[in-house]
Amino acid sequence: MKKNTFIIFVLCLFAITLKGQETIEVKLNEDTPCLNNHSLKYANAFITVCSNKTNDEDVSSISVKIENTDESLMFIVFGHGWTKKELRKFHIINETSNEKSARIEYYPDLNYDTRLNPSDDFTLPSFEVRNEQETIHRIPFYIAKEKRKFLCKKTYLLEKQIVELRITIEANKDKEFPRIKQECDSLYDAYALALDNHQFCSHPAHKPSLKEQTKNFVAERDDLRLIINMRLTENHWSTTSKQYTLYQELLSKLDKINPDIIDYDCGIKENHVRTHSCSYCDLSLSDIYNKLQAYYINLTQGDKTKAEIWDDVNSLYTCYTKSNKNPNRKKEGKVVKDGIVKYYNLIKKKQ
Repeated sequence: MKKNTFIIFVLCLFAITLKGQETIEVKLNEDTPCLNNHSLKYANAFITVCSNKTNDEDVSSISVKIENTDESLMFIVFGHGWTKKELRKFHIINETSNEKSARIEYYPDLNYDTRLNPSDDFTLPSFEVRNEQETIHRIPFYIAKEKRKFLCKKTYLLEKQIVELRITIEANKDKEFPRIKQECDSLYDAYALALDNHQFCSHPAHKPSLKEQTKNFVAERDDLRLIINMRLTENHWSTTSKQYTLYQELLSKLDKINPDIIDYDCGIKENHVRTHSCSYCDLSLSDIYNKLQAYYINLTQGDKTKAEIWDDVNSLYTCYTKSNKNPNRKKEGKVVKDGIVKYYNLIKKKQ
């Protein structure tokens, strides 16, 4: 019985403690930058919370205004933690606590005491919060009333109120992102489906070529890359911002549309059209370049005549221009290709 009585006492004490405390969920964004004139439950007052942009796109500045709508009572927001003894020097009687040494709960961002008479409002010093993260901000104030006692006017603190703001600032909405994401997802899904169904053949003799087979995917991929990079450039999102991360994820998905790594032979011989075949088709372009250079040196030094080498030179050059048997030729550089053309023309012009 004693145990049950004790539990009831604790619960009652807890309920009394919470009576003057109110928690307010504040969710703000670009379209709703303010929570306007929210009516407090335990005091005749309105509170307004607004977000403002700062130089840091990931941080918002918060302003909080309290309006006293009570017709007879005042509100006091303390900027100092006065004791009961210290308050009495200024004719302030704290009736909210029976402890002689109990200190006033004050608002830490305020370095002076503020009284809100009926119909007054007061804006607290602004503070910053990080976007997309819940910030808990506690505002204590006292409901008070002035009474004249003898020749002295005294202020009686009748009740303590606590407003706990749970503030979340949603990132600015990027109205273009849903559309761009949908286009990226659709393109990637179509490309992945084509890969799964083996719609692309990488055989060097396949007609049309792999480049031709995938050109529409590559063109659309490059267009989307350009659009995303323009969005990133125009908006100056920091590398740690949510929007920057979302766009980087789209770019990573687009990077997976890469025909260069496709390695699949459809095995359909009628599609493998080889327009040229000779004994030189297995040579690399570097090999052809070296042979033509050697022939040119032999010709200029008089070791060979043009008639002796021309058929071979012409066959090497024809293989260079027409053969697609050796896929490694695609990877060779412009210097080698230009060198082949140069030596062929030099030999051709030689008398």
